Amino acid sequence: MFGNAQTPAESHPSTEVSFTDEEKAEIERSAVDAARRTEPIVMDRSQLARYADPPADTIFPLEYAFHLLGPVHGKTILDYGCGAGEDLVFLAARGGDVIGLDISPELIELARKRAEVYNVNARFIVGSGYETGLPTASVDIIFAIAIFHHLDLDAAKKELCRVLRPNGVIILKEPVRDSAWLSSLLSAIPYDKGDISPFEKPHFSSFRQKGKIITEKIMENKRGIITTSS
Repeated sequence: MFGNAQTPAESHPSTEVSFTDEEKAEIERSAVDAARRTEPIVMDRSQLARYADPPADTIFPLEYAFHLLGPVHGKTILDYGCGAGEDLVFLAARGGDVIGLDISPELIELARKRAEVYNVNARFIVGSGYETGLPTASVDIIFAIAIFHHLDLDAAKKELCRVLRPNGVIILKEPVRDSAWLSSLLSAIPYDKGDISPFEKPHFSSFRQKGKIITEKIMENKRGIITTSS
């Protein structure tokens, strides 16, 4: 809960797992990313207010993802690929029992510090998105923002379906990068592609196809999936 000075972030390491070559590359890339984040972490109350109860008609995809959460008090939320915790603190401030999972120890440490600055409770797992170490049917909401293009979708689907409770929900947002129209536009405009991992799979046309598999599997178990794109 936000605003309770007696609620420091809790560290919760995952059981030891073996990582794929793709995951090892992501761990190395994320360590560099974390090292570059030298700016101090400060609480931004305007952002807390922004994501506390966004309207349904917002034009901003991330705001809409937070709108879809609805009331979260008493619900367990997995921030799947939480990174440095930018979204995690807003989830926790809304009263959810939040678990932040990321493969990067360095980013998890930043997320832990951010939770302390925002004075919110959270648990943290350093581990694989394919083997979270969480109990079966233990999560009410999976919040997955810009993470699936880093993952093998079938392996991720299997683990997410395992940890999600019956009637649980996955809210996910993915960047659109392989749009033919967007690719044509970007080819004519110089731009900084940023820090892209070597195994990154920006797939939204392919995501539509494979995402359908995830959706069908979850619906077989009477669980819901909500998607939005950026």
